[in-house]
Amino acid sequence: MKLRSMEEKISYRLFLMGFFGLLFTAALCIFVFHKAFTAQAWTGLEREAELVSAGYDLVQDPQQLTSFVSNDLRITLISQDGSVLFESATDQPMENHLSRPEIRQAMAHGLGRGNSSVMASGIGRDIRDSQTMGYETYYYAVLLPNGEILRTAQDAETVWSIYDSSIPAIVLSCVALMLAAAVLATLLTRALVQPVLSM
Repeated sequence: MKLRSMEEKISYRLFLMGFFGLLFTAALCIFVFHKAFTAQAWTGLEREAELVSAGYDLVQDPQQLTSFVSNDLRITLISQDGSVLFESATDQPMENHLSRPEIRQAMAHGLGRGNSSVMASGIGRDIRDSQTMGYETYYYAVLLPNGEILRTAQDAETVWSIYDSSIPAIVLSCVALMLAAAVLATLLTRALVQPVLSM
């Protein structure tokens, strides 16, 4: 549509300013939200790992590890040589895990071995596409006092699902803001232009 009047030009430019301002704000919010969510996801996996390792110290039975956490959490128990002792996601034999980044990190930073209260010194974490499960997964591994490695993992689909219900609200809010920007641009333009035209 060709803009013919000064009023239309001013209104159009005001609307564009509001539109690009909204886009910038939305992008900034998404970036900040993603950073905060990722930190929260790691904190959750760390707490789950602490809970499972404490339970494992009591029962010493890998088959009971899943009884300490929710069903959507994957638990893997790995020996010092990298062989998988227990995997909650499958009963099939698994390849050696010694080359996995989170396992290497946990072993390399395992200065707290022999002291269960110093878990932070023997941890590793990684985010990657899981060949076993077929989607991106958060992995958190911790070196246990006995030298074994306990790894907790959660897929991104499960982690982000708690925020799925907010997507419609975000979209509706953006649409409402754009409509409000259009109305305000029109009203402001009229308030600015009418006195000039009347003169």
